[in-house]
Amino acid sequence: MFHEGMQVQCRRVATPINPYAVCSFPFPRKVCGLPVRRGRLWSKTHTWLTLSVHQNRLIAGTVNALPSFVNRSELHSERSDAGEVQSLRTAHYNATLTMVKEVHDDLRIMRVVTDRRFPPFQPGQYVALGLGDWEPRVAGVDEERRDPQKQARLIKRAYSISCSLFNPSGNLVRVADFPYLEFYVSLVRHSERRPPALTPRLFALRERDRLFVESHAAGSYTLESVQDNDNVLFLATRTGEAPHNAMIAELLARSHRGQIASAVSVRYQKDAGYHIAHLALARRYPNYKYLIFTTREPENLDPSHPRFCGKRFLQDLVASGELEQHTSIPLDPTRTQVFLCGNPAMIGIEMGGSIVPAGMVDELSLRGFRLDEPHLRGNIHTEHYW
Repeated sequence: MFHEGMQVQCRRVATPINPYAVCSFPFPRKVCGLPVRRGRLWSKTHTWLTLSVHQNRLIAGTVNALPSFVNRSELHSERSDAGEVQSLRTAHYNATLTMVKEVHDDLRIMRVVTDRRFPPFQPGQYVALGLGDWEPRVAGVDEERRDPQKQARLIKRAYSISCSLFNPSGNLVRVADFPYLEFYVSLVRHSERRPPALTPRLFALRERDRLFVESHAAGSYTLESVQDNDNVLFLATRTGEAPHNAMIAELLARSHRGQIASAVSVRYQKDAGYHIAHLALARRYPNYKYLIFTTREPENLDPSHPRFCGKRFLQDLVASGELEQHTSIPLDPTRTQVFLCGNPAMIGIEMGGSIVPAGMVDELSLRGFRLDEPHLRGNIHTEHYW
């Protein structure tokens, strides 16, 4: 574990010769932080670690018998140790990245196969992905301030399980019938609260790299309340259409009789990573429509553009009645289920649960729709991103 030239840091005591200070066991203070040539980390009865130190740098280390409560993952080396990194990957990772489709530099579709058969799940649910803090990050993102005490932790985040929609033969396939889990991931380059942690590492992965996948899917954003004759409207921003892909495949595969429409709001046309598959679905199934609305193309920003239309936010399209015209689905709360996924600004619900005026939930509520809640069924279903 220790190597020549390695510098060891600890959580509570800023000295290179006390890497296990986090355990709070007794040690002689005359050793801590002093440029001694040899020191021992000890208890009243056992010597656990013998260190050779010169000018506060560890030049050799011998592990004797570490007690069971010592957490080796608290150690951090300023010099990368490939062997230790590989050990951490082996200990924590349980899945393999089998395919990456680069939609563009900041958007990718990833297919992952778990080591063990993934348990059954419902379309629309999510699962946590994770990578170690020790993994590299792509360039061009906010600089990360590394915490030596978190070098061996897993960084996890929940991602909705997406769906390829078609198999290689061109047949529609339910999400659970694919031999992999698919994820639709956007690279977060900047964040006001803290530097992005997971997506810069996910975008550094290449095919056949390893990662962590939680043991089962979770979430209540599902088709459970949809009846066979209901009209179903899916509204999303960018990668928020991931769970909708799985839901739409399920509805069409089971010959849903109501009308189905999916509308996605993106900054640019190129941000709609599944549009080709959805347009193919729309050609094949008469009761399905797919719509893309943009907010940053020239026709959205330049009033002199011959096709100028302004920014196309979904909540504005609902308020104006334009969305009903495009989808041919009347916003009738007695016949329509609405699914909202993506940017909370579109959905219109704040972090604490308050409804924001002029958001989608507010607009639909004015038309008689009711938010679906744990103990009170409604016809507005939401999944919040970030």
